[in-house]
Amino acid sequence: MTASKPLVELQQFLPYRMASTASHISQGLAQVYGQAPFSLALAEWRILAQLARSGEANAKVIAQLTDMDKTKVSRGVKTLEAKGLLHKRQDSQDNRATNLSLNQQGWQLYRDLAPLALAWESSLLSALTDAERQALFQILDKLDRQLERPVLID
Repeated sequence: MTASKPLVELQQFLPYRMASTASHISQGLAQVYGQAPFSLALAEWRILAQLARSGEANAKVIAQLTDMDKTKVSRGVKTLEAKGLLHKRQDSQDNRATNLSLNQQGWQLYRDLAPLALAWESSLLSALTDAERQALFQILDKLDRQLERPVLID
């Protein structure tokens, strides 16, 4: 490669590092929610957590809030429904939409799983000082805000 062509050093290239770190984090957390007795896939875990937080939502809203595509949400909802973890209710404002919420079994699964997920996160974040943790989330928030605008190339 000639000196006139810039080289991308992946270990120093933010998009790669963020994707790689996110992948490793997801794989690690999957050891919690993906194993018995929970046996959830990533989409199912995110749907479960989002419904626990919001109480009720339709698949379109869940897709937006969890940053997943509609197909993954649809499959995850079907699986959670087959496992007997969801309650479905026709949306009174839109007959085409179905509102989802956790039923008693869904809530119990969430109550059993959430403390383990939070403990896993706490263990991961224990590598950072309190100031570093705070800075990390501030930086992530800042990058999210920056990505809401078009990123311009000079």
